[in-house]
Amino acid sequence: MITLLIDIGNSYLKWGLDSAQGFEFGGVCKSDPVLLESLFDDQLNGLIPDKIFVSCVGNRDIWQIFFEKAKSKWQVEAELMKTPQEGGGIYNAYSHAEKLGSDRWAVMVAAFEKKKGSVCVVSCGTAVTLDVVNTEGLHCGGLIIPGYGLMQGCLQRGTYMEFDIDFDSSARRLLGQSTETCIRQGTAIAISGMVNSMIEQLQTELPGICLILTGGDANVLQSQLVHESNVESNLVLKGMAIIYRAHVAN
Repeated sequence: MITLLIDIGNSYLKWGLDSAQGFEFGGVCKSDPVLLESLFDDQLNGLIPDKIFVSCVGNRDIWQIFFEKAKSKWQVEAELMKTPQEGGGIYNAYSHAEKLGSDRWAVMVAAFEKKKGSVCVVSCGTAVTLDVVNTEGLHCGGLIIPGYGLMQGCLQRGTYMEFDIDFDSSARRLLGQSTETCIRQGTAIAISGMVNSMIEQLQTELPGICLILTGGDANVLQSQLVHESNVESNLVLKGMAIIYRAHVAN
């Protein structure tokens, strides 16, 4: 059985395949309804999935368009992932489980499955999310802040300053010496400072906790951290594969 996994985020749509041979990353495109046609014609051309499993935390219109196109092309109804109260060895900290983004849930499931112990997983995309799972699989809670581009974009829209939204991961100077570098370094320190501070506190409460980074800006964040971390790619899709296998087995 071939399962097509779709992760519709705020900025990008990523896809992968899960089969008896395991998980395989497929590709990525912008989360734009206009681009879905080319996705089906190019990246997904020739593919015949048995099942389709979708996580959508971005534009719901994209999910609806994808659902209709998938049904027309393959005669398969895509299933939308919902966040449960428990599953994949993890217990949800939210009182209303469905309010926790399905992408965050999938990331936690994948990270916990990999490390088999307490883990802090940080996803670096349009937003930066941080979630903590203890050794018993209890989701202790999390944090959400704007990502690098979004943080700079908010500053640009809220002021009369003119600058290019960018981030130089090679920068090591603590203080900027131009408006652009002040903004970029301020953004970097805001995000890395949050992660560094949380890990320092968590290490006293959960000794041996592992820090895992994922998402498009994971390497940028890693370069600014003082704590040891591992970068893992495509954790949303990998977590979805684990979740769907368990779903089918039950």
